[in-house]
Amino acid sequence: FDVEEIVREEMEKVAPLIGGKAVELRLEREAMLELHAPSRVFSVLFGNLLRNACNYTERGLITVTIRHNSVLISDTGIGMSADELARVFEPFFRAGDRQKEGQGIGLSIVRRLSERYGWPVRLESEPGRGTTATISFPSVA
Repeated sequence: FDVEEIVREEMEKVAPLIGGKAVELRLEREAMLELHAPSRVFSVLFGNLLRNACNYTERGLITVTIRHNSVLISDTGIGMSADELARVFEPFFRAGDRQKEGQGIGLSIVRRLSERYGWPVRLESEPGRGTTATISFPSVA
């Protein structure tokens, strides 16, 4: 499947999460990326990361960048401390504003899918500046 197609579908789904906020959702395609796997797996993994970006960004920009062997989701949200970042993939752990909707299982699902399909997910974050999630596809030439 063409990754951009799934990315666009997921971006449409999250539009209500940023409605009413001063947030721009942007797609930058630097390369065409095709994956040979169930598209639903990528949809769930990517969708969880994108929803988190939308939920924790009140103003600014969320950028999805498609590269030849990775997809990045960068936001200008609340960010996370090093302690939060170290625990973020634990089931039921919720960083930042615990009043936000959700059960704290999305990133544990992301971790399980990424490990099962060999698509490492790396999170980089800084409090008050935002977070970047990178999904890598090492088997893509």
